[in-house]
Amino acid sequence: STGKGDICRYISDKGWVEGSWRLPTAAEQQALSEAAGQSPKHASFYGTPNGTFAGFTASNAYGLDQIPSYVQLLDQRFPASGFRNHSDGHWSSAGTYSYFWSGSSSSSTEGFSLFVQPYGAVQNKSFLQHGFVVRCVRN
Repeated sequence: STGKGDICRYISDKGWVEGSWRLPTAAEQQALSEAAGQSPKHASFYGTPNGTFAGFTASNAYGLDQIPSYVQLLDQRFPASGFRNHSDGHWSSAGTYSYFWSGSSSSSTEGFSLFVQPYGAVQNKSFLQHGFVVRCVRN
């Protein structure tokens, strides 16, 4: 509610982007997942998984890694972009799975995230020290 720790609000407040942006709430992530429907791969997950979820498999003409694995939730793709390891800072699991932060906390040490993996997407609780991907939404 205070915007503390919300990178989307921070860049909006600094004027670095046009408009007002924020992290989605856990309820918004859950609503998007449910609207996308049950995953064809597992009844506990949502959306449609696409790709191999086996790490990076291609590069584009500019030499940048492409992440071909993603979960489709309605018209939005959530790539298996991995996460930053909190203990040593290395990037881990790109192309295999990922987490997307919400702006909602579950406790003083945990927050809600959207977990993307080969079965689909599901909401998860995660320690706030992890370096997860963010997807901003416009107010």
